[in-house]
Order: sequence, then C-alpha cells, then structure tokens
Amino acid sequence: MQVPRLYVNGFPKSGLHLAERMVYRMFKPVTDFNNWWGTNAWETEAHGMDGDYRWASKLASIRPGQYMKGHSGYKEKLHSALADLNVSMVFIYRDLRDVVVSQAHHIAKAGPSGSGADLWHPEPELYEGDFEHVMKLVIEGVGPYQGIFDRWDTFAPWMEQDWVFPITFRELVRKPQRAASRFFDYAVGMAAQGDVELPKEIKTQVCDDLVHALTTRVSTTFRKGKTGTWKEDFTPEITELFKARDTNHVMVKLGFEKDDNWQ
Repeated sequence: MQVPRLYVNGFPKSGLHLAERMVYRMFKPVTDFNNWWGTNAWETEAHGMDGDYRWASKLASIRPGQYMKGHSGYKEKLHSALADLNVSMVFIYRDLRDVVVSQAHHIAKAGPSGSGADLWHPEPELYEGDFEHVMKLVIEGVGPYQGIFDRWDTFAPWMEQDWVFPITFRELVRKPQRAASRFFDYAVGMAAQGDVELPKEIKTQVCDDLVHALTTRVSTTFRKGKTGTWKEDFTPEITELFKARDTNHVMVKLGFEKDDNWQ
C-alpha cells in the first residue's frame, strides 16, 4: 500500500492545528514554510479558483505521503480536482457555539493586516465593541464577512462525501485513542496500491503525539483546547440570537444537541 496524498481541511476556528498534529505522525508537509492553501475562511465566496489555475498546481504539488492544510469551502471544481489528483481529505469541524467564542477571542487579539501580529483577522476594526457584541457580529455577520451559519453552509457539503474523513474537535479532545485509530484506518483504506506499507505501530505514536498536542501550546491560535466552553460566554441574548439563526437545525444535524430546546 502506498501512503495517499492528503489535504487537511477545517472550518475556521475548529482545531485545524490540532488535526495537523495527528496527521503529522503519518504524513509530512509539502513544504516546511507556509504549507497552506485555501479558498476561503472568513468569507463565503471562494477565492483563487476562477481564471487562474495556480491553485491546481498547488494541490498537484502534494506527493504521496505528504499533506497540505487550509480552509476551503466546497466547490465542484475543487472536488473534481482532488479526485483527479487522488488527494484524500481530513475535514475537522466543531460545535459552532464554541467556534463563535473562539473566533471572538481571535478577533479581540488580532492585529491589523500587515502588522506582523501572531494572530490576524481581516478588518478586526469592524468588530469593535465588548465581547458580547463581537460574538453577535460573528453570528450575524458584518460587512463582507457573513454570519457563522452562512459560512458553515459553504463547508457542509464536504460532510456528504464518502471519501472525506470528517472528525470533530470534540473527538480529538475527549477520545484521542478512538480518533487516532479511525484516522489510521482511513489512511490505510485510502492508500493506493504500491510498495509503501503503513506499520500498525504508528497508531500508538499517533495517540502519543495527540495527547502531547492537547497538553502543549502548539500554535498561536490554540487557546484552551476544550469543548463546551461556550456555556461560560453565551448570555441569554446571545443564545436566543444563535438559535434564531440556526434555521436549518444545524446543531441537531451535527449531533451536538438532541433537539432545538437547548439552553
């Protein structure tokens, strides 16, 4: 079996760096510098895919046993390109309430474009106000940056592709052994015929690295590494706003709630 190519995709503020820690035990980055390509993070419109095929060469640069990471919503053109290049995908997502809190903290600490700050968010000045107001804008959207449910809609179709490996931040944090085992089986299952074999012992190594990642500050964007912390920050007003915007019952469909009566 030959180790497949891999794209590590994540809904923004869902734990992409944590997923990368797991992936890194079995795959190596295409490059040690800026191993990143994505179409959209804070906007719903995909960028760099029309009239310029450098994006395709970016994906084509992924060799067997290598990975690239980024934030990319679903596009038929991207889907087809990944399939043609035989690139597999890990897709990490998270309870959108935790995403709201995480993005609000990210905005609060972000520097302006070109400032050289460790954290960056486009036009953080649009989100000026107290923390509750920032959460409100993350949920509703502001300027060209749509609300969280509109942005989720651009990523959600990846969940419907049987060749994509979806994983939640919650599973990585609460059940790392299970997450590592599932990921290993996925990588083996997606492997093409060839001469490179994946040793089963790597499962233990993956889990060891994942546990280490959860107890070590692995990146400037990695804050608490916990789930369910939205309960500490959601006010009754924010809760009602979030529920009102969840018109497609996303929280129930993703399994984070049994029904829409959560508080």
